[in-house]
Amino acid sequence: MGYKGIRSTQFKYIQYTDLQNMDELYDLKKDPYELNNIIDQPSYQEILEEMKINLKKY
Repeated sequence: MGYKGIRSTQFKYIQYTDLQNMDELYDLKKDPYELNNIIDQPSYQEILEEMKINLKKY
C-alpha cells in the first residue's frame, strides 16, 4: 500500500495511491493524536483542496 503525504503547522493530509476513498485529513491542533479523520467535513474542503494542490508540487 503506497501513499503520499504533506503537512503544515496545523494540518496533515495523506493520499493513498492504491486505495480509493481512504485519504485522510487531520487538524493537528485540535486532534494531535490523529484520531478523527475530517476529510469529509464541509468546513475543511477549502483546506483539503489547498493540501492537494501543495502535494502535487512535490
